[in-house]
Amino acid sequence: MPLLATLVALSALAEFAFSARLSMLRSFITPTVGGTIVMLIAVTVFPICFRMLTSVPEHIDPSSMSGPVTAISTFGVVLVVSLFTSGRVRLWGPLIGIVVGTFVGAPLGLVDLTPVREAAWIGVPEIGDRPSAPRGRGSADVPGRQG
Repeated sequence: MPLLATLVALSALAEFAFSARLSMLRSFITPTVGGTIVMLIAVTVFPICFRMLTSVPEHIDPSSMSGPVTAISTFGVVLVVSLFTSGRVRLWGPLIGIVVGTFVGAPLGLVDLTPVREAAWIGVPEIGDRPSAPRGRGSADVPGRQG
């Protein structure tokens, strides 16, 4: 888990650095190229989404309409917010859709908050949990450095 957190933080820094220089790529990534890429991403993700419509928790009958109802409501909200609002609200469409989909799926039994309730939110790590540096590597082992 600490490795994952480190990778997420580093990728966020890379994202910031990339977005700061994004205007330089405008001549290569035209709206036509960007639109094509976005459409290809959607075409790639749709088969996965359709497979997930029947991927419901074990205590729910896969032939029930809980998966499709939740998916359609989520997609519908994202679509309405993205098409019929303006300004900054439009950018929040996916998040608003996820929140609405969660509220629609909760009464249908698709949301399980047990892991959230049972999580240790505040705690002190044990002494043995601290990662240590690899053994046998010192400053003399770093290339180009005299030690």
